[in-house]
Amino acid sequence: MNNLISYFLEANLYLVCFYFLYQILLAGDKYFMFNRTFLVGGIGMSIFLPLLTININQPTESAGAVEGFLMLPAVTITEIRTESVGFILQWWQVAGLLYLAGMTFYLFRLLWQIVHIMRYLPLFNSSKEKKGGYVLITTDGQIPTCSFFNYLFWDKSTGLNSEEEKQVFEHELAHIRQWHTIDVLLVELVRVVFWFNPVAHLLKSRITEVHEYLADQQATKQISVDVYSR
Repeated sequence: MNNLISYFLEANLYLVCFYFLYQILLAGDKYFMFNRTFLVGGIGMSIFLPLLTININQPTESAGAVEGFLMLPAVTITEIRTESVGFILQWWQVAGLLYLAGMTFYLFRLLWQIVHIMRYLPLFNSSKEKKGGYVLITTDGQIPTCSFFNYLFWDKSTGLNSEEEKQVFEHELAHIRQWHTIDVLLVELVRVVFWFNPVAHLLKSRITEVHEYLADQQATKQISVDVYSR
């Protein structure tokens, strides 16, 4: 139990440190690929670094501690320890239940979002075209234009003109080619486990922001900046 608590405290502290380092040093920079690497790497290090510092060996009582315990009145020590342990266990049970309730909520929400998207994958949808490196799936307004791994969901009901369609299309292709879905799933899992930490939710906004900049940057290579910015 102590190891688990130590892990959670250290992991959340690392998340906070990496987030504020990003905000102070990189948030205003336009090196978006480096920003993405820093954010994703910071999350990964926050998860794994605490594992290196956890002492898996349970501490043993020293002879002096045992001797001191034996010298105290038996009745008094037993009564105090029973009441203290009972009180601590009650509060940890409440905290544990609250944590599990929050984690269940965020996990259920994430699974629902994935299932909602998977309903429109080729297994369930025949309106698809295999292209070079991606699969185009038309949704006709049932799901907005978006991407999920190498699947591009295209909503034909938006009424965009040809130029606007090309802009949006290239933007979504950039998300696919740069595998942004993996980053999103990583940060969503972090939100599930560390839902009580506000930084876990702020990181989602920062990564999404960097993804959009990267997608715009890639799209402007295919379309002139003047046309893309209209």
